[in-house]
Amino acid sequence: MRRFLLPLAVALAVSVLPSLLAQTPAPAAGNAPAVGGQAPAPGPGANGAGAGGPGAAGRGGRGTGRAQTPPPPPLTCTSPATPTDNIVPAVLAKDGFKAIFNGKDLTGWQALIDLGTLKLGEGLDPDELKPLSPAEKAQKQKESNDVYLKHWSVVDGILIFDGVVADKLTPHVEKGGQNLQTVKEYDDVDLYVDWCIEQGADSGVYLKNSPQIQMWFNNVGSGGLFNNTINTAGRNPLVVADNPAERWNTFHIIMQGDDMTTVWLNGKLVVVNVKMDNYWTIKKKQPERGLAPRGNIELQYHGHRLYWKNIYLKELN
Repeated sequence: MRRFLLPLAVALAVSVLPSLLAQTPAPAAGNAPAVGGQAPAPGPGANGAGAGGPGAAGRGGRGTGRAQTPPPPPLTCTSPATPTDNIVPAVLAKDGFKAIFNGKDLTGWQALIDLGTLKLGEGLDPDELKPLSPAEKAQKQKESNDVYLKHWSVVDGILIFDGVVADKLTPHVEKGGQNLQTVKEYDDVDLYVDWCIEQGADSGVYLKNSPQIQMWFNNVGSGGLFNNTINTAGRNPLVVADNPAERWNTFHIIMQGDDMTTVWLNGKLVVVNVKMDNYWTIKKKQPERGLAPRGNIELQYHGHRLYWKNIYLKELN
């Protein structure tokens, strides 16, 4: 009898084993066999990440992952203002900051006065206005507004300079743009400014009508007091903190005391407590004197399209 049982057992094993093997799936490629009865971790693509892109199915088309929401595209110079732009954040409002650009129009802003001495992107020495009577100054201001303000506009909550410069005709048919300045004059200030420029553009922020907190594309970076005396501290920024072209940047500028100026660019400290020189005395080779006790804040034009928003200010005196 025993000699018949062994061949029968072998025959049964041969006939049953293939069906048992067919019911036990092999581990998926790339996954280690499950340990302790746990399923292997899902591979890339099973949850919308990695190969296959958002929402892609797992191996064998049986993925149950949930599609992920892609991040919003970065804001560019021409992106409309967001719902929170041009509204002073609560933490700054509580500290006394106010918006000096309302995101709607040019209220609170005016053209640089043209006395026939303006040059491309330079500005105006405020001392040149001293001989004018109040009536004469008001008339010159009106004439300059009529000529130059057309080059500054507000589109979708963004303050824009159109980049137009004077033609080469004599006399000019098109005078182009000029700096935009606040109507109000300020002494010591704590100032926030968001700005965006295209590749190759050049601009700056003037304090008390004097240049400037530099904005440009240069290896040394933006934020320096470029018109200070050459080879002095603060003329170039401590670090390069600029964002790429057509991306928004934020200045935080404090001027107080004896024109001592500190600048942050995109949260990085670039100038630390440096006196801003009076550019006009340097240009005219006059004895150095400080800036005027009060003056306008200017946004410099320099022959390129420029974009601004979120201009918040706190007076420090």
